[in-house]
Amino acid sequence: MNKPLGRLHDSVQPNGEEMRRDRLSQRFSQEALLERCRAQNAYFSIQSLRRAERGERVARTTVVGIAKALGRPETHYILQEGSVDSTGTPDIIGDWLALSIEDDRLSKAYVLEETTTISQKEDGTYNLTSQSETFARTEFSQNVIVVNDVIIGQTFIENWTPPAGFGSFQFQILRENTFLEGYVTWYDSDTRRIEVSKFVAVRKGIPDFDACVRAARALIETELQAFRERSPR
Repeated sequence: MNKPLGRLHDSVQPNGEEMRRDRLSQRFSQEALLERCRAQNAYFSIQSLRRAERGERVARTTVVGIAKALGRPETHYILQEGSVDSTGTPDIIGDWLALSIEDDRLSKAYVLEETTTISQKEDGTYNLTSQSETFARTEFSQNVIVVNDVIIGQTFIENWTPPAGFGSFQFQILRENTFLEGYVTWYDSDTRRIEVSKFVAVRKGIPDFDACVRAARALIETELQAFRERSPR
């Protein structure tokens, strides 16, 4: 009996839209990007590059090669290809560096940096605790659920009276369970408005943590400019 060959390579689903956007922003044609990849010892065909930009599954080495050629972390364009627990849910337990935007009456909108710790309860739901070094407060999220690759929950600040300090969020789990991206909404007692902010988080302790944080900061800075345009002082 012949032995099964198994997989010749791991295939992943890339974020083709972002990949194409990055290529165009750096003024590379597909052919020029392919040559740059080959110069860095990443060999694949122009057809593979085109499939990747369409968001179709391709070899992991293809996506990693493109990311390196565009100056991104190796797993930057990989969508939800990380480990899962016994129920098939992506592994999100641990500490994360989280970035979002806040506004108040005394200053312009600014980037809020927090450490978010995710733990799992016996019933399968999750608790999130976010601590800011800038502000003496802790945000809590209880009974958070994960559906496929999306984290859904509500957040509150202890000893605050709703609606102040109360919000809701949805985050997508990306890049091999190392990156969270989504939006959070809340009632802001300073501006007396329901606010919305982009949220990005990077798992602490991963090999390319610094590069991923730089990418996260770039995303949130772009959102900050849009936020300030929506809410001018």
